[in-house]
Amino acid sequence: MLDRAKFEGSYNKSDEFDWQALSATELRLIQLYRRMSADDRKRVRRMAEILTEIPEVASRDKSCA
Repeated sequence: MLDRAKFEGSYNKSDEFDWQALSATELRLIQLYRRMSADDRKRVRRMAEILTEIPEVASRDKSCA
């Protein structure tokens, strides 16, 4: 039988990930994402990937000219 106190104690001491509580907006976005169709989820992931890419300096300089 699993000793729950030992298991939970070792799990809580893990420093690998420092999770923070989610805000109400983040929770709402997660709920809305879960309700989307597979095609809509794919579009959202593609858009998020595009928005998180850092543009190259050369292309940014050309757009400012």
